Amino acid sequence: MGNEPKVPEVRDDDVDDVSDKLSIAAAMWARGDRADALSWLRRAAESASDAEHDLRALELAKAASELSAFVDQSGTHQAAPAASPSTSVAAAAPVAPEPPPKPPTAAPPKPSAMPPGKAPAHASSMPKKAPPS
Repeated sequence: MGNEPKVPEVRDDDVDDVSDKLSIAAAMWARGDRADALSWLRRAAESASDAEHDLRALELAKAASELSAFVDQSGTHQAAPAASPSTSVAAAAPVAPEPPPKPPTAAPPKPSAMPPGKAPAHASSMPKKAPPS
């Protein structure tokens, strides 16, 4: 397809957040991962807006809209085009590892392990046994 739209290129005046997100979007698009590419492109537009680069934000949002329409029309949600040299460099974008799971909380001690005369809070509703005579 000769008329396939592309993810906009990074510009020298783009802030780091925008250029990073555009690079990731281009890598995803080159791999054929259209949904993730669109998501990253929209994030880049949002970052441009946050940096008060309103014209760039508008340009990126428009590009995201055009790419989304292209994907919807062509049904190429995962079809991989040939990667261009400028996009294949960003294909190895780092991914943040997941945080380790939280340690389990300690369970209350079993009633048999409690000292005599001490009972867990829930045991107060139970009738008490009379002491042996």
